[in-house]
Amino acid sequence: MRAEKSEKEHNRNVLKRLIDVSLFLAKNGLPFRGHKEKLNDGKSNNGLFLELVKLIANYDAVLCKHLLESKRNQTYLSNLIQNDIIEAMAQETLQLILKEVKIAKYFSIIIDSTIDISRDDQFSLSIRLVDQGGIIREHFLCFEELPGASADNFFDVLKKCLKKFDLDFSMCRGQSYDSASTMSGRYSGLQSKVKELSPLSLYIHCCAHNLNLVLIDSIKSSIDAVSLFGTLESLYTFLTSSLPRLHILEEEQKKQVEGIVLTLKKLSETRWASHKRAVDAVYFSLPAIVKTLKKISKGEIPNTKQKTVSEAQGLLLHIINFKFSFFLIMWRTILDKVYISSNYLQNSSINLLTAHSMIQACFIDIDSMRTIEVFMEVKEKAIVFCNGFDGRKQFDEPRCKKIKTNFGESTEVQSISSVDERFRINTYFVILDAFTNVLKYRFEDFSSIVRKFEILDPKKSFESRPSNEILVEPLIELSTFYQVDVEQENLILEYKSFCSMYNQLIAEIKNKKVFDNNMLKFMIENDMISSYPNLSTLYKIYYTLPISSATAERSFSRLKLIKTYLRSTIAEDRLSNLAVLSIERNVAEDMDYNNVIETFAKMKKRRKTF
Repeated sequence: MRAEKSEKEHNRNVLKRLIDVSLFLAKNGLPFRGHKEKLNDGKSNNGLFLELVKLIANYDAVLCKHLLESKRNQTYLSNLIQNDIIEAMAQETLQLILKEVKIAKYFSIIIDSTIDISRDDQFSLSIRLVDQGGIIREHFLCFEELPGASADNFFDVLKKCLKKFDLDFSMCRGQSYDSASTMSGRYSGLQSKVKELSPLSLYIHCCAHNLNLVLIDSIKSSIDAVSLFGTLESLYTFLTSSLPRLHILEEEQKKQVEGIVLTLKKLSETRWASHKRAVDAVYFSLPAIVKTLKKISKGEIPNTKQKTVSEAQGLLLHIINFKFSFFLIMWRTILDKVYISSNYLQNSSINLLTAHSMIQACFIDIDSMRTIEVFMEVKEKAIVFCNGFDGRKQFDEPRCKKIKTNFGESTEVQSISSVDERFRINTYFVILDAFTNVLKYRFEDFSSIVRKFEILDPKKSFESRPSNEILVEPLIELSTFYQVDVEQENLILEYKSFCSMYNQLIAEIKNKKVFDNNMLKFMIENDMISSYPNLSTLYKIYYTLPISSATAERSFSRLKLIKTYLRSTIAEDRLSNLAVLSIERNVAEDMDYNNVIETFAKMKKRRKTF
């Protein structure tokens, strides 16, 4: 019995080291296997897993003894054993996440899909919840291969995943996707199919993605704006597609006063920050770009083709135009404001009202630019900017069209007198109006959802109002919608009592941020859940509602690191398990190794006892 116990303890110690090696590789997205996985073959590429095991064995007696004394079929280093260890670790990590979900009771789903390196459509499922401390959490759950791109395929895979994780569909209170009709369709999209099983699951279009669409629509509203970003794309293609041209640009950038060397960026309609980076790169490098194009257009570079010279001359004419400089300053100002809002909306811990306030602030900032004073400020900055590369300092005078008049009609036509006024009215104001109008339209559904929960905002409902003057009509409407979760009469009593207590506390405490950040967390810390069960339930649902699908988007970044060109044949289960360990690395570090070993031992009949 002592010998058996000693052997078990030794085997568990060996397995713990193998788990550590596997977890290290999985967390960092590194490949496990090599070309030839032979333990004693030092000449071939054995892969990182075996190489790490051999390295640790040089300094660890337990692993060294295991490698020396174990039989060939009992080393537990094969790729099949690797799969079992990875699966056992992923199961333990998911159990820790799902335990939080079961305690939280309510959850929201975040879904997206992408095409991987092997041209398979990968379905990504993430979940949002509020933990026991009132803190908002978003967790990645799995990748699944989609059999097709229809709404039915998405729904079937979603049901399969929720069944596998033993999650109750009726507890789903929110869903967040992008604007594809397959996902967001009101009548036949995924959101409508989810609402058939869970009518209380509100659909929220990803706010960061929606803001990016507003930006793209506003660009399309003016042919001049389209031309600007087309020129930026042409500059990127022309200067980076040739190494000699790129070297000339870098040399000219180093000669600038600031000495800033920025790589030109490519535009993308799906990457939310690409427009800002592209504009910033050209803004800081424009004097160097002009000098580079002048050298190329004058034929100072040997062996330059005539086509290259012609392209350089065409690009040079575009960028020395005053309109290009004006748009560069204007769009840089707009994109700075949008970039801050976009980054903030991708934060997984914000709530509906905070996100809505950020969107409103972005709207006010852009709308405030629609004045003659701001237009003149942008023009003055553009004139100063043009001094750095001898660009033109006035808008080009357009050709005047002669208006045909009939007999008896007056020839006096009220026309716009100055070029600046014409540009301001026909181009500058048009772009800003398009941005604000599209922003209102695209966030209309989101604003209607936010209005339902405004009653829970302490700034608008609690402060500077006695309990007998509190408006309860919005609360009645909200409780009617969530009548399955809360009792209306008790909720109103709890709400009035909480408002009185809140007003009393903020009068005594100067630091109001303690209450404004997270009301549910404040209630939990002060042991108020038992006193306000219905109100705390409403707050829990409110914080559970998702703001964006950025968590699903981030999982695709990890997907590209795990399923690479050399690992394109990786199995779907192994891919999903590695993704869980890599994305949820903070949770994986808290796993219990004994539970992992027990799961590993029960998977199949083992040659050794654990």
